[in-house]
Amino acid sequence: MAHDNPEKADERDCEAFYGRSYLEYPATHQTPYCETHSPSGLQCFNVRRQPNPHPWHIDTFCMGQGVSLKQGTIVHPETQETIPRTHIDLNCQLRNFTAERLESAEAAARLKDINNILDLPEYFYWTGTRNQLFDWNKAISEESKCSIDGERNNGKTILLARREDNNNIFHKFMEIWQAALTVDMLRVAINPRTGQPYLSQLDVENARIAFEDERDEPYQSWWDMVLLNGHKPMRKSDLADDCYNNVILPLPGSSSPFWTIITEGPWIPSCRNEFLVRNIRKRFFKQLGLTPRPRDDLHLFPNITIIDRKKSREIEGLDHLMQMVKRRYPGANINVVDFATISVKQQVQLVMDTDILIGVHGAALFHLLWLQPEASLVEIRPPGTTIQGFRRYATILGTNYFSVYAVWPEIWNNTLNGVPYPEGWVEPDSNADWQTEPFTYVLPDEFVGAVSAAVTAQDHRLPPNRDKEKYINH
Repeated sequence: MAHDNPEKADERDCEAFYGRSYLEYPATHQTPYCETHSPSGLQCFNVRRQPNPHPWHIDTFCMGQGVSLKQGTIVHPETQETIPRTHIDLNCQLRNFTAERLESAEAAARLKDINNILDLPEYFYWTGTRNQLFDWNKAISEESKCSIDGERNNGKTILLARREDNNNIFHKFMEIWQAALTVDMLRVAINPRTGQPYLSQLDVENARIAFEDERDEPYQSWWDMVLLNGHKPMRKSDLADDCYNNVILPLPGSSSPFWTIITEGPWIPSCRNEFLVRNIRKRFFKQLGLTPRPRDDLHLFPNITIIDRKKSREIEGLDHLMQMVKRRYPGANINVVDFATISVKQQVQLVMDTDILIGVHGAALFHLLWLQPEASLVEIRPPGTTIQGFRRYATILGTNYFSVYAVWPEIWNNTLNGVPYPEGWVEPDSNADWQTEPFTYVLPDEFVGAVSAAVTAQDHRLPPNRDKEKYINH
């Protein structure tokens, strides 16, 4: 049996997970989950994934069609308190794929990657289609008047979002990105019942996002980029009692192929496919009202931005390090910024105009997504770790990547201040607590060396016969 050579396999996988194929695959891998006589419908779509941060190879999102939603109450089983509850009913008899697979070898092969709802996986912070559908009533009821084509169907589309209960910027961005891709997938996939895409342009223009939770989150406004239709997200508890045409249960954030990159999953070193990246950058810039910096907008003297952490992993002696860089590159424009003190739009604007972004390993480095192509990232990596995630992220974005390892405080104090090592101290092989360390210690010469390499990379982007006035920073 012939096998692809490694280069062909890498090219194929790069396209499958980061190119247009990632968007188109669900169109040909969709399955009705309701028996054919069911008035309502539940169409689910499989999406390819690689291992990490989850071990399975398929992700699933679904769209309920002809869904009854009614606001009500329930009695808490422990406190006996009456609390609000949104009741969602799907007039559907679910298929039993386990039983169907036993009917024939052909059925077993055809349904190999199709999971019953209770067998669907769970994602970070109890997200994912399985958990969302758990509270739905899924049974045929003579009392329900909702159906796919029923007269009571209001024609409306709701994207029902179950958000991760955290404020990590990388987690938040990934769940919004996956929701946006879910919408795009449904605009590509053809509904076999109608012969038309599941979502038309008019459907998207009139659709609403509804959060299952009642939280206000720091990056909540970013959800506007999912539909780009001017409608602000609602709460599930604010939805009117009605029969809804479509209820979308989107891909969860940790299904993103970019999570695979960050969490050291399978990697394609030669992958440079920017299709998915261009998709989200375009949405994000439009939502913020920003114009991307053109590729040929170059600076004679680099704009250097360092992300100044304050709550953890703060860089010890940062002022001294910046003075060393300033002495070596007096023309450089250096910004030391605590991103927590400026708005998201200001953060993005700053990074867009940055030629060299410097930061300690952490979620804030996701901002390299807004760098101009071929700009540089200098990552300060925790001691005792082998984390390569942002190197990989930079590769797929076409960003020049440089890194410097931080050192243990004992090494830093000994090297710079001559402080003897504690008796019996041995450099650890690993560092499980790197996320909670209060300070980051980096040796000055190594830091300046990494920055110098980044400056050289930016200098090489300028034409050899450059006109200084043309490229002077404004």
